[in-house]
Amino acid sequence: MHLPLASARNHRIRARDRPYSNYMNQQHNQNQYTVAVHPIQQSPGQWFATYIVSRYECGRERVLENVAVRDTLHRTEAQAKQVARQAGERAITRLRRH
Repeated sequence: MHLPLASARNHRIRARDRPYSNYMNQQHNQNQYTVAVHPIQQSPGQWFATYIVSRYECGRERVLENVAVRDTLHRTEAQAKQVARQAGERAITRLRRH
């Protein structure tokens, strides 16, 4: 049995409006900020943290902050990544309040 064209179109619309799809759209709107972490090795055993905060809106990325935290050096790359990630998350929290 073949459905008329209008019925097939309505069926596709209904499939797209499932609760799961709406849930995913809401989650996407809440997570529109991202943090990219880039540790930089200044010299052997001395790392500093850098991070970039971006916002995604209407399919476009906009860089809001590009920060190098050079005032504190770390002995490992992992420590620098952790500091950068935490600083980036604090920046996102600050941006969401405004």
